[in-house]
Amino acid sequence: MSSKYSRRAFEAGGIYHVFNHAISDRKLFNCERDFRFFMGLIDRHLNNNPNETNIKGVPYKKLQVKVVSYCLMENHFHLQLQEFSADGGISELMKIIGAEYSQYLRKHYAWRGAIFEGRFKTVRVKTDEQNKHLTRYIHCNPRYFLNYEWSSVKYYLGKRKSSPSWLDVSLSGMSLVNYKMFLTEYDRKTKHQDGVEFCF
Repeated sequence: MSSKYSRRAFEAGGIYHVFNHAISDRKLFNCERDFRFFMGLIDRHLNNNPNETNIKGVPYKKLQVKVVSYCLMENHFHLQLQEFSADGGISELMKIIGAEYSQYLRKHYAWRGAIFEGRFKTVRVKTDEQNKHLTRYIHCNPRYFLNYEWSSVKYYLGKRKSSPSWLDVSLSGMSLVNYKMFLTEYDRKTKHQDGVEFCF
């Protein structure tokens, strides 16, 4: 019988929409601390920092994954990820996030039972146009998306001088000069008309 977190096949160089939702529409993120812990998991396992080690003193393995865009919402999250090599980095990253963030919620909120609505979902991005529109779909999830703290939009709009080493906005294929217009022209009614099953 395969494990709940058995490794899925991701194509090297492929870009994927990865997402999941809290079970029963519960809150995954209740406060700033929760958002920071989740983002810290991504940073820990995608950023090559030899000074950050596990309880045995061994540096965390850097997974071969790049983030194109992301957004954390109250009860779900979206990640646009590139599998950098064929070593199963996306599967490993999501396994870590699923296990460690679940443990975190149980510790701090006495959460009992399942955390997520099953395994994380993935959709393979097939064209450059889909890739561009996916960044917009992800960034436009919050109501006030232009100033939303827990997404990568601030890096696309140049509101932060530097971005994390694991975030590569160039993979979006977008000219960032006109990205704000690209976002604000977005009509939510057309989000499923781009030929991609972006989300639930």
